[in-house]
Parts: sequence; structure tokens; C-alpha cells
Amino acid sequence: MFLAILLGLAILPASVLADVVDVKNESEFKEAILNGNDIKLTDDITVDKKIVLDMNEKEITVAYKKLILVMGGDLKVTGTGTLVEEEPYYSPIMLKGSENKSDTNYSTLTIDKNVTVKGWSGAFINQISPSKKFGYGITLNVYGKLVSMVDSTGDRGHGIYVHGNIKDKENCPVINIYEGASITTQGDAIYAAGYAKWNIEGATFYGGATGFAIESGVFNIKNTKIKTDGEAKEPVYDSNGVQSDGSTFQIESNNSYAGGINITITGGEYESVNNHVIEHYLARKTETEVVESKLESLVVNGGTFKGTIDLMKSDELLINKGTFTDKIGEYIPENYEVVSNSDKTYSVKNIFINEVENATTKVLVDGKYTNSALEGEKITLENTLEDGFYVKSASYKIVGSDTEYKITGNSFIMPKGAITITLDISRCEDKEDKVVLLPITPSVDDDVESEIKKELTDITLDNSKTGLLEAIDFDKLEIENANLVEVKLNTTLKSYDKDTKTLIYDIKPTYYVDNEEVGTIPNSAINSKVKIKLPIMSSITDTHVKVIHKSGDTVVDTKKLRN
Repeated sequence: MFLAILLGLAILPASVLADVVDVKNESEFKEAILNGNDIKLTDDITVDKKIVLDMNEKEITVAYKKLILVMGGDLKVTGTGTLVEEEPYYSPIMLKGSENKSDTNYSTLTIDKNVTVKGWSGAFINQISPSKKFGYGITLNVYGKLVSMVDSTGDRGHGIYVHGNIKDKENCPVINIYEGASITTQGDAIYAAGYAKWNIEGATFYGGATGFAIESGVFNIKNTKIKTDGEAKEPVYDSNGVQSDGSTFQIESNNSYAGGINITITGGEYESVNNHVIEHYLARKTETEVVESKLESLVVNGGTFKGTIDLMKSDELLINKGTFTDKIGEYIPENYEVVSNSDKTYSVKNIFINEVENATTKVLVDGKYTNSALEGEKITLENTLEDGFYVKSASYKIVGSDTEYKITGNSFIMPKGAITITLDISRCEDKEDKVVLLPITPSVDDDVESEIKKELTDITLDNSKTGLLEAIDFDKLEIENANLVEVKLNTTLKSYDKDTKTLIYDIKPTYYVDNEEVGTIPNSAINSKVKIKLPIMSSITDTHVKVIHKSGDTVVDTKKLRN
């Protein structure tokens, strides 16, 4: 029978009726829904069109060996409620695809976030029939909770089961498991026997036997938590599935299945309490059977991995980032390093920092301190400097290359490979945010006597309190979008008259933007007085001096100051 009766219907509130009604045909099912009953399905129901089933705090029980079959339709189970097998056998809901390879979006099931599905499998993707081993155009979306139960024989089920006879890689089933979704089972959280594409992000899995039992498919796993405390066993060939051995990722190469296994893991937590966190082995029917590896790629781009790693020599596990309880030196890229942590774990390092005196640098990715990053991630530098220093420039090199890349604004995008970061540190008299006052180092024109030149240039003065930075109106300068603004009072002794003891200094406040000189700061951009200490010769012993401040030929002011 077909579930067309559900379209546009909603189960009434629980206060209407609380009785459980047996439903064995279409009309009885419709009546039970309208009356707001909890329902027990005693016959199979097929969804062959677009249907929305609002659980509305109800429980729908499926009788032994009965189920809701999504085939050629789109079923969304929403609201709050539970869909459960009366006695675990297959699953309350099964998906079957088309035998026509060109039929896309043929069968779709969505388990919404407040829905719980309980059965031997939480969801079951099956072949059409033993003679039609196809599964084209299937999509499974999981936002809610799947709970796998043990059947009457003691067989532990699976959170999601993909039948092993689904082998075609074109228009294969697509399984999307979203943030907040969870799978709990005494068996395997996932049994990926048949070929499918899995997109998993932010979900939580517990498998009492194994985490993911994988014999076929493509897996893209992000920020997910998978734990198993299953009993550790020696994996062997099983003619009817997989012998779960307590590993988090139990990867089996078996000639009976499609293979084509490609796994990418990015972030998350993965734990095997008793066995391997990642394992790959060959399952042979006989000792002489030739089984080639079905594991095509296995890439780890971060995450925490608790458990041992057990792979074959031919496997090419690539660990770009992450923390592990097992040694990982043979799996990291060239020029990367393994760091031994105080908690007896090992992590990957591909960001190196050249130590610079008077400064320390830390690296952040997504607001977290780290010494590793993936290609394309945004790197932010956190620099801590001793008083009187600033970062004049920063750059990085890809390890093994001589090309230097400038870092602007304390951040950059991580390239491919390992990098070394270098800071150029300089002294400053004062600093405020991105603006620094450079040390004032008076110079002397070549026309001035060499003895006087040497004496004056050897004098060191403290000009950290000139007030120049506070006096400048930076809105009047060309510093828009600047990462660094340097200000310097360029002071040059132009001449010295011994007879009148007159020194003439040329003083120009100059500014630089991102290490490039822009020009002189105009008087119109200086709003208050600036004080500067200038060197004079030891031969001038007067206790006071007369200072004439000129701009060009115009006298700005004249003061008598203490020497």
C-alpha cells in the first residue's frame, strides 16, 4: 500500500487520545492519525511520493518484520516522537533505490532533529531485490537520533546499514549526517558494506562492537565524535558481514564488496578503548585467496585519536594535523615534525618560528593556539615584545624554499607544506596600537668638523616622552588601511659657529607607512607642542641656552631653556 494519505496531515495533540491503535491498511492508518493515536503498523507501507510525517510527540511502532519503505518517494519525519520496531529485525524505515542509473533523487529520507528511530538498524539502505542489486538515487539525511537494538538471536545491529550488494559508484547512495545527530548501538555505529558517499559533520557515535565498519565507500568526516569500547579481537573473514573487533575505524579489504575506500577526517574526537583507532586488513575466504587493498586514500587533517594505528605496509596514511596516542612519524609529510606532548600524546607540527631576542610569537588558527595548520587556513600571529621594541616586518618561507613571503596585518593564509616564520624586531621610543615613534638619532652634516660630528653622534638621549604621537592628527595623514605607521623626528645638525656657539638643527617629523617613506608631517597635522632633546658639545658650558624656532625664515618662537 502507499502512504499518500500522509501528505498534508498532522498528528493531533497527545491530549486527544493516548490509546495505541493497530493499523493494517491505508484507511485505518488515516483514521488513527486524525484521532491522534499512537500507532502500531502491522503491514508494510511504501512511500512513493513526497510526504511529511509530523510525529507530534507520538510513538509509531512497527510490527515484527514490517516496515515503512521509501522507494521512489521523499519522506521527512519531523516533530518530536519515536519510530520503533516492536521486535528488532531490519529497521522501522528502509530505503531502496532505482534500477535505472539515471534516476537521481529517487528515494529520500530525512530524520529531523527531535525524532528518534529505534530498530535493529536505525536506518537500512537495501538492494531492490536479490536479482536487482541496485541502489541508484538514494539520499539519507540524519539530524536526529538513531538507536540500534539487539535482535531475538542476540545479533547486535547497526546505526546505519548499507547492503553490500550495492556496488555501483555512479549515482550511489548519499548519506548526510549533520551536527547534533547521534547514533547509539551495541553493534557497529556504521556498517558500510555497500558503496555510498558519506558526509558527516558534528555528529556523535557510539558503537558497542566497533565504531565504523567499512568495506566500501567515500567518507568525509568533520568535527565528529566516535567512540567504541568493543572487545578487541583478531579480524577475520566473515561470509555474512564483518567481524567487529573494537576498532574505531575498522577498514576491511574484502573481494566480496565494492571497495573504493577513500577516507578524509578533519577535526573531532576518535577513541577505541580496547583496540585500534585506525585499522586496515585483508579479509581472505581462504588462505590462498588474493585480496588487493581496497583502501585508496586515508587522510587525517586534524582531530584527537585515542588508540593504536594498525595498517599494512602498503597503506599510505597521510597525517597533516592532529593529536595521537600512538606514534605517527611514518605518516607525516616531508619537513613536518612530530611533537611529544606532556600527556604522552604525539602531535604534528608544520609551523616553525625563528626565535628573536626581545620577542615571542604564538600562532592562532580559529582562535586557538597551535603549531600546525592546513593549507588554506587563516594564520594569525600573536606577538609579545619587550618594552621599547616593535615588529617592523614579518615574513615566512616554505621549508625547502628560499622564497620569502611578506606577512601583512599579522595574518596570512597557510600555504601547502611546512613554513618558518621570521620577525624583524626594531627599537622604538614609543608606540600606540599600529603607530610607533622611531628612535631619534641626530645626524651631522659632512660640513661640520669631524671631532664635533663624532662627539654628537656618540651621545644617547632619552626621547621617549616627546609627545609627538599624541600631538599628531593621523586623520590628516595618508595612512588608510595601513598595517604599520612609523614616525620619526629626523634631526640633522646643519652647522656650528664656534664664535657665537650657535648650532643650527634641521628637524623634520617624517612618517612611513608599511616600511615605505610617505613624507614630512605638515604643521597642520600637529595639534600640540612637541619636546625633543638634542645633543650639544661638551665645550658649551652655559647653564642656559637661547632657542630660536624657525619655519623657513619665519620665527615661530624664541625661548630661553636650561642646558
